[in-house]
Amino acid sequence: MKIACVFFFACITAAVARDVPGGESEVTDKATKQEVQKLLEDNICSLDGCWELIKITKITSQTVAGELYRINGIFEEVQEEQEYELLVTIWSKPWMNFNEVKLVSKTQV
Repeated sequence: MKIACVFFFACITAAVARDVPGGESEVTDKATKQEVQKLLEDNICSLDGCWELIKITKITSQTVAGELYRINGIFEEVQEEQEYELLVTIWSKPWMNFNEVKLVSKTQV
């Protein structure tokens, strides 16, 4: 009985967490993915180093004062000719013409 109760509450919690206002969710819409990729490509020079995007593996978004995108992807550091998996965040406030890009993590592939 305890296992059934724990499973039930875990399922309820998971279902509620997806729909929480301000919660993080995966971007699946093709148009939004293209918009985020363009934002990334337009602002990639503001990251530490000179990067070339190879492939985006995951994009999530969270509504804050604007939209906070988390982008996981494979990038090439142009000067080193090395590939890295990066986690990059873009905080976008289009009404203010504001995009803040940060490199959160970098792992050599």
